[in-house]
Amino acid sequence: MEAHRIAWTTGTQSINRSDVYAAVGGTDLGIIWDDGGNGVLSIWGDTYADSVPGLGTAKGLDWRYNVVARSVNRDYQTRGLVTYWWNTDKPNHARQVINKDLFGTEHTIIPTSGICVNRRNYVSYMAVDHFGAPGEWETQYAGFAWSDDYGQNWTKDTKARYNNTADHLQNWQMVAFARPDGYGGAGYDGYVYLYGTPNGRFGGAKVARVPENSILDLTKHRQWNGTAWVNDQSQAINVIPGPVSELSIGYHVASKQWLAAYYHSTLNAIVVLTGPTVMGPWSSPNIVATAADYPGLYGFYFHPWSMWWDQNPCASMSQWPPYNTELMQLTGVPGIGTVPVSASKLTSAQGYANNINAVSNDNWCGSNNIFPVQCSDGRRLWISGMAYAGSLTTSTHYRPINYQTVMNTVLEERDLTFAAYNPTFTDSVGRKHFFDSRQIPGIGSTSPVRLDPIGGVSLGDHLYLSMAWSGTNYTYPYLFDAGSSIDGSGIFLVQIPLNALSSGICSISKSVLMPSTPVLGAGNLNFGSGFYVFDEQYVYIAGRSSVGSDRWHIYMARVERSVFESVTYVPQGMEYFSFANNTPSWDPDVSSATPILTYMGPNVDIRLDVDGFFHYLINVLGHVYLLKQRSIARDMSEISPFALSLMTIPADAGSNQFKSFCVYDVGWASLTSGNRLGVYTVTQTNQSYDQVTPSFSRPHFFEYNELTGVAASPLYVPPP
Repeated sequence: MEAHRIAWTTGTQSINRSDVYAAVGGTDLGIIWDDGGNGVLSIWGDTYADSVPGLGTAKGLDWRYNVVARSVNRDYQTRGLVTYWWNTDKPNHARQVINKDLFGTEHTIIPTSGICVNRRNYVSYMAVDHFGAPGEWETQYAGFAWSDDYGQNWTKDTKARYNNTADHLQNWQMVAFARPDGYGGAGYDGYVYLYGTPNGRFGGAKVARVPENSILDLTKHRQWNGTAWVNDQSQAINVIPGPVSELSIGYHVASKQWLAAYYHSTLNAIVVLTGPTVMGPWSSPNIVATAADYPGLYGFYFHPWSMWWDQNPCASMSQWPPYNTELMQLTGVPGIGTVPVSASKLTSAQGYANNINAVSNDNWCGSNNIFPVQCSDGRRLWISGMAYAGSLTTSTHYRPINYQTVMNTVLEERDLTFAAYNPTFTDSVGRKHFFDSRQIPGIGSTSPVRLDPIGGVSLGDHLYLSMAWSGTNYTYPYLFDAGSSIDGSGIFLVQIPLNALSSGICSISKSVLMPSTPVLGAGNLNFGSGFYVFDEQYVYIAGRSSVGSDRWHIYMARVERSVFESVTYVPQGMEYFSFANNTPSWDPDVSSATPILTYMGPNVDIRLDVDGFFHYLINVLGHVYLLKQRSIARDMSEISPFALSLMTIPADAGSNQFKSFCVYDVGWASLTSGNRLGVYTVTQTNQSYDQVTPSFSRPHFFEYNELTGVAASPLYVPPP
């Protein structure tokens, strides 16, 4: 068996951005169980607003003993565990749900397991007295809390407690619930089983059971002595020998056996055991993840739905550092054989009516380019260029009746839910704009002209966008193509305050022309097609120059972040990547610039991933490729063999009325390991109505799964 990361659940690298939406920047064990209401609850232990390194002595900001969230997404195998609800006490702040005793001396209250019985949710927890050396801590008692409103409010039962002994060896200080619930012949018997280990990470595991409606009545708990259930804790035997800690047990329907997972301190690894019954006998430990691959790993709590439905079960695993949790996928379970990891989902979006959320908005159904920006305030924005609204199928001259041109659009994404901001600028024929050419010093137009955002980055309190403009109103040039009306003075970098963006009032107080230079045998080299932050010192700026036949050379420049943020002086402070004499360098002379990629599509998106590689998402004549290499230099020895075609966009997207002829833009929303959300924009020819320029563009969102190395085929969604 082997465990693979799907995606981080908590922290700054997570798909949920829990640091922004719940003040959960660093947190402990991530325990998951079915909540009895078509969702799963997750509860974490010691939680902080920041990520805190260390072992057992974490002292981060905004300490809470435990926090709770709910997830309902069924595509966790490819997306990870998406938290759509946090139990909060104020906006974007997860609250502590289980407190210390009123006059108690507990150091903290850390949950160890969860279960739902007859719509009541139970959590077991350990009341830690103090932490010692790594792997050692002492508890005062282990207790139970319950909720009858699906995790909103919790009550501690002060009588239902396993008090620790004087020698700190009481065996139910860390309790793990297990229940034969009837799924796949698990053998429902009316009992809840409670596996217990002493405090710390070095004891063995014993097991007790109790009638399912009597969990809080310790007089009805019975311990297994090897042959019978007895009312004597001293007779209980170790059914799993030590060292056992952070135990999770569940019945795996697909393999028709019980699985037990825990951290093995001697092996410094997560191990999984198999057994025919909830009492065992258990197999020898199978190492599924080691600290060599996942430093600081501990805790491996099964996702209940994956145990019921999936051949490859999933589990929430912790690492410290970064002191956060991630959803893992377990492959090679005995009795199943070799089963491929879950295939990535590629979801196509017909404009704003997309399959990710089935959200529709009649004001946006197509765009000529769209790219993501991760903002410094936690928001993830999707910026589009010239967008279309209304039906694309009603035939009329030039435009369908309700064919409105929205020159640029901003969508905010949270948990793959897209919300469109309302633009405020309107021209004489009612077309709305977020970024209007009349706002930009240097263009000097009295009426709005064609203006497309093509690259963006967020630093500090501002969003920075590069804008390409055309002097002819609402023409449809291919940006940067040879002979295009976009020339060397046609790309502006603008600065927009983040705090005003969601209101639709995009105050542009600063702007500057981006540098451009003629290239021998090609079109102008224009910088501003992309912005990247790979380190704390520089902002990296992409440029491109057309070499004909829908091909471009891609260049790279860099500028000090302080200079970039001043906006006015960006061109003067830029250095350009050069590969003269096969030696990479940065040169202030733009004429020395050398392409980092040649004969690409019009857009390349580059992200530095957590694995240390630069990930290039590139497009060439209808193909979208992924390239990984150790640096942005053109050193072929640093290119990973993991260079492959992600997908091929079909020439005919599935309709005899809409023909695809150009993959225009591509972009990563984020690279947080595991699944990645991306987008590509297909320029299409519309044959169903008479139009001077019979083409429009459609963005397609997709999810890429690193485990498989490929994405699925596009799903065609016809226009409304």
